[in-house]
Amino acid sequence: MDKKTKNKFDLLVEILSGKFSQIKNIELLNKSVETKRMWSYLVQTIVYLHSIKSLFIGIYVPQTNKFVHDWKEEFNKSKYSRFLDVDEELWKHETNQLIRIGYVTLFHKYETFVGNFFQLLDEN
Repeated sequence: MDKKTKNKFDLLVEILSGKFSQIKNIELLNKSVETKRMWSYLVQTIVYLHSIKSLFIGIYVPQTNKFVHDWKEEFNKSKYSRFLDVDEELWKHETNQLIRIGYVTLFHKYETFVGNFFQLLDEN
């Protein structure tokens, strides 16, 4: 029997819905336009941050490792590599620096989310 794979977005929203439904009086979020707006922003941003996290873990980190590995191999094949003192620590450092760039981007997305959410709370 061929099982249809569930849409990842649907799964995430269903998980969030299940978690939020456990909060006492959660239905009060649908009482006003302002709380609906906050609720919508909250869910959309959680889904967005989750997708960025998945992208970071599933694509960015592995591709960064592959990029540095390929660059290292190319360097080692260079006729000039013997003139440069490059050790394994440098390659680790470069890998960590590239991953850090992605991490900082993810953190800034989170910071923006928090700032915007507090702004929504202050408006109401």
